[in-house]
Amino acid sequence: MNWLEFPDVLFGTAPLLNLFNMEAASLELLAAQLMFALRSPVRSPGAKKRTMIAIPVMMLSALLCVQCTIAISTMARSILNFSLIFIISIALIRLICRCDWQLACGIAICGYAVQHVAAATEEIMELAVAGIASFSGFAILTTWLMNELLRIVVFICVYAVFWHWYIRAFDVAKARLSSPASLAALTASTLAVTIGLSSYAYAKNLDDSTEFAIRAISALTCIIILLLFGEVAHSQALTDELAFVQRMNRLRTNYYEQLKDTIETTNVRYHDLKHQIARLRSATAQTSGSTNDSAHSAHHILDEIADSVSTYDHIAKTGNAAFDVVLTQKSLEAERKNIHFTYMADAACVNWMSDYDIYSLFGNALDNAIEAVEKLNNPEQRVIKLTATLRGNIVTIHISNYYSTIHRDDDGTLRTTKVDTASHGYGITSMRMIVERLGGDLAITTHDDIFDLGLILPKPVTIAPSPES
Repeated sequence: MNWLEFPDVLFGTAPLLNLFNMEAASLELLAAQLMFALRSPVRSPGAKKRTMIAIPVMMLSALLCVQCTIAISTMARSILNFSLIFIISIALIRLICRCDWQLACGIAICGYAVQHVAAATEEIMELAVAGIASFSGFAILTTWLMNELLRIVVFICVYAVFWHWYIRAFDVAKARLSSPASLAALTASTLAVTIGLSSYAYAKNLDDSTEFAIRAISALTCIIILLLFGEVAHSQALTDELAFVQRMNRLRTNYYEQLKDTIETTNVRYHDLKHQIARLRSATAQTSGSTNDSAHSAHHILDEIADSVSTYDHIAKTGNAAFDVVLTQKSLEAERKNIHFTYMADAACVNWMSDYDIYSLFGNALDNAIEAVEKLNNPEQRVIKLTATLRGNIVTIHISNYYSTIHRDDDGTLRTTKVDTASHGYGITSMRMIVERLGGDLAITTHDDIFDLGLILPKPVTIAPSPES
């Protein structure tokens, strides 16, 4: 017997070669699916142990499928075997990840697509090698051993390419279709096309060009499926981000609405207290029989009281209640942190904006500025400046501050410096969404350790009604 050829003997009722190929295909499928399972955001305890159990279960399932379907015709047997193995793989993925059926099915179909692309690529490479062997006369290139070595190399290369190009940046938990029925229909149609074409190619004695076309079509079908899931995941990520930003902005709006009432009440109390202090000064000065020392002491106490409440004299008065609340709150926060915050703006720049947009836009911008400046030790750099000007119908806003470090992604997008990235880093995103919705533009420039956030917003033109004739 040629050691380069597989010993095609029976194992039970099925040839050993059939069993070997099915076992290899099942392990290749499980390996591809596990690569996607690694991208699941929730790591279930004991997943490695369950994976070790899933491998022999997968191999046993492949053995039983081959043995039980040997009497069926070649094409039908191939379709049934691969379909059963795929269904079993969904159950195993659900067991390993402890996830719901929809997520397990998404992982399974994505893994199947990668495995099928690798299998189709390997078949195409076999056709190419066979052509080379026929042309050169090297028959050894078409032996079973050489084909298996080629299979191993192709699968490793294809899996590595998909890992770096696709899987590594893929959030499998977000690749959810609108309904389980849609996912089931997509899965069934994918299996029908790919398994059907592959089984037809295995069962029929096709010429090389036809087999190449069938393999290429089935591989392209799987790549399209992967791109579809990638777009679904990206769309879902954007939807989740939008929902999170809106939820945070609503919380911010509620906070500032409550703060508005508090500031208004405090402002009234402060002015009342100033008048009371003035009356006490007058009464102290007019008190007869008071010694100079006691009068001086009383005035000193009143001065201390006046200084202690002078902080509340920083309440902004731009003419827009929502804008005043943000500027006042950030002024008080900056003063507590020894940050010099100056602003030059009036209500005309923001009166046309909703309170929600004012709270979200300026609240996020000033939060980021304060966060950056409070990290600086140089007192001369602990400065934030806000200017808002209206020229014609164009509102120009600049918020500038010093900074120490800025983190950016590969595409230049600013990234949060906080450890908890899941609940931070949405400030710029929120501002950009609001600015774009208002038809404006947002630009960020950095120069000489100064961070400048620039906003240009078109103020809607109000057309006055024509006088009645």
